[in-house]
Amino acid sequence: MSRKTTEKEDTPKKLPIHTKSHSLYFLKGNKKPDLCRA
Repeated sequence: MSRKTTEKEDTPKKLPIHTKSHSLYFLKGNKKPDLCRA
């Protein structure tokens, strides 16, 4: 899973901070953007 984590982290770095939040949830295994809003 560490390989996938690296890819997720690479994307947020180029995208806005909002995307960084999504990255944290992706790392936890939650692919629901709704959680990011909360």
